[in-house]
Amino acid sequence: MIFVKDDFLSEPFELKRYLKDKKRNWYSDNSFSWPGERCYEIPEEIKNKILNTAISITQDKTLSLDQINCHKISSKDTHIGWTHYDEEYKYAAVLYLSLEIDRNSGTELYNYYWETDYLNKVKEFRGVRKLFLKSGYKNFITRILYKLSCNKFNNFFNKKDIITIGYKFNRFVLYEAKRLHRPKKILSSKEDGFRTNIVAFFK
Repeated sequence: MIFVKDDFLSEPFELKRYLKDKKRNWYSDNSFSWPGERCYEIPEEIKNKILNTAISITQDKTLSLDQINCHKISSKDTHIGWTHYDEEYKYAAVLYLSLEIDRNSGTELYNYYWETDYLNKVKEFRGVRKLFLKSGYKNFITRILYKLSCNKFNNFFNKKDIITIGYKFNRFVLYEAKRLHRPKKILSSKEDGFRTNIVAFFK
């Protein structure tokens, strides 16, 4: 199941202004498992709209919003997104919030969920990824090693089974969390230098 809705929020610029307020708190990952920064202060009306949409589309009235945040990342951090799945959740969703950004910054979704070999491959790749994130993206050697390893890891998957969702401001995408997926490319917007999304996970 993949659901896409354009013009999702009636007032998306209000949310953008809210997130840009200096009162908002942004966090990086001290365990070095993901790049960029996250803000967990999402307005209740946004949470409710996203949850109600997910319940309506999936017809799962037991669905709950387990985690939601705004994630921003710059192409200075990394140009490449890694293939993964979120096994602890039923569904995941992303709401694109960047203006003036290349459509290739969207999401790649695969027609299968996971393979036995994936679990072994991700263990090999995870160490390289952590080393890269721990370096603060500045070490030339770790950047090259990460790029080579990430491309090798992503190419492990069958590209003909891929579904690409182009990046478009105020576009909402909902999909099964166990479906393999990745950000197609990490490209910064001309607006503020970041790729900014609301990301939600449901149980």
